[in-house]
Amino acid sequence: WCLWLADATSQELAAIKTNPNVASRLEAVRELRERSPKPATNKSSRTPHLFEERRQPNGPYLGIPQTFADSRHYATVARLPKDVIASIKLFTAEDPDGFLFSVISSSMFLAWQRTVGGRMKSDPSFTNTIVWNTLPLPPIDQNLRSEVISAGDSIMAARALAPEKSLAEHYRPNAMSAELVEAHSALDVLVDKAFGASSGCHANEDRQAILFKRYKELSG
Repeated sequence: WCLWLADATSQELAAIKTNPNVASRLEAVRELRERSPKPATNKSSRTPHLFEERRQPNGPYLGIPQTFADSRHYATVARLPKDVIASIKLFTAEDPDGFLFSVISSSMFLAWQRTVGGRMKSDPSFTNTIVWNTLPLPPIDQNLRSEVISAGDSIMAARALAPEKSLAEHYRPNAMSAELVEAHSALDVLVDKAFGASSGCHANEDRQAILFKRYKELSG
């Protein structure tokens, strides 16, 4: 949880600061920033109610964790409302139709992530440059795109069957629900097809071969 005051008016902010718990926290932030050796941090002590870096989308967005457990079979991405504040450990993207969610939720994406992406200890570490911007996704016709989006919706529906579970619990290795496994398997067939597989891939090496073939074609 955090105090998100970026959208507060001057009057609202003045009223909020009358709360002693809020006031003491803001004062602690101000003092900490004033002691920093970094000029930019010193300057931000004038606005202790604001985060130094603000990347919050204005509407619903796709949240992509910077790092996720290597033991999981899929990247743990989620569609988030605008009132969930994105920290510096979370990449964000607009995804109005859910297509990005579906692609990043696939085994094909994870094969690329594990092949070209970095690591935090042994865990895959996502980046928008090395991993996402280089993903060799070829042009996809509208019908297949719609099927991929629909398969992503099925993943969300499978998660919704157990709303008491956190995202981490949904993707605990060897403990995913049968419905969630089935939804991901159906998505994988479609995304594999989108990348050019004649049928669903059965091994990570098969996906790697397809990915590098597409990369060679698209990079010229």
